[in-house]
Order: sequence, then C-alpha cells, then structure tokens
Amino acid sequence: MIRTLILILLISVNFFAVSGQEQKLVLTKAQNDQWLNDLKKIPLSSQLSTIKERLLSDTAVFVKKYYNDGIKVVDSLGNRVYGEGKPTMVIAGYMMIISNDTEKNKIIELSKLLNTNYIKKAVVLSPDDPALTAIYGSFAQYGVILMTVTKSKYAKLFQKLNLN
Repeated sequence: MIRTLILILLISVNFFAVSGQEQKLVLTKAQNDQWLNDLKKIPLSSQLSTIKERLLSDTAVFVKKYYNDGIKVVDSLGNRVYGEGKPTMVIAGYMMIISNDTEKNKIIELSKLLNTNYIKKAVVLSPDDPALTAIYGSFAQYGVILMTVTKSKYAKLFQKLNLN
C-alpha cells in the first residue's frame, strides 16, 4: 500500500513538472513576425517579461545555418530544437547577439537585467524595414528590439555581458 502511494506521488510530481515546463517556442519566421507584432502592442513591463521568457526558452532553440545556396551546414545536435532566427536586441547602443554558442549564464544574466529598473523604453522594429538592413545588416533579418536604459550608468552592465 505504501509503495503504491509513493508510486502515485512520484508519477504526479513528474506529470506536473513536465506539464509546467511547456513552452511556446518561436521557431519560424512567421511565428517570429507575429511575436514581434504582438510585442509592439503591450506595455513596457509586459514587453520585458515577454522578451525575458523568450530569451530563456530560446536557450533550447538553435538557429539553422545555411549557405546562400540553401545547403544546410548544421544537421543534428542531439535533442536541440531548430528555429529560423531570433530578433537582435540593442540595449543602450550595445548589440546583444545571442547565438548557438552563447553561454547560458550570460543569457540568464541578461534576462535578470530586463526589467523596468534598468530599461526605460523598448522599440520593436520589424524586419521588413529596409533601413534596418542598411544599419544592422543580416542581424536585422528577424527584427530589432531597441532598448534605452533608465540611467546611463546601467549601460555598463549590459556592455559587461560582452554579447556582441
């Protein structure tokens, strides 16, 4: 009887742990475009929360790499999920580039700084804007999120992450 209760307890804990980790991953360009459009419509605190959520869940999403002729360079990396691309964040003038090999601890540190104590404003720029490509090149392919800091001294916190 006790074994049965312990088994039921373990199964229910595992069930809630797995179902609680369900994430909505942004994997396609269309999903990314929709995500950016939705992000434009919400207040700053919600924007930062949404960006932080995607930033943390994106640690499991690896961007497919292709040559210009469409031949895939990266084929399989274990259990990883592949996506087409991620928006570029520019915070206090520093480009935050999150790539496949960005250290998780840097992503976590960045996510901790994404709150209204440090960020004053976020402007979401669509990837369809040709001026973005002129300024940011291929980094603008999936949109750009420009953020300004509440105090100029906070810019150094983002610069120290060295994500460019």
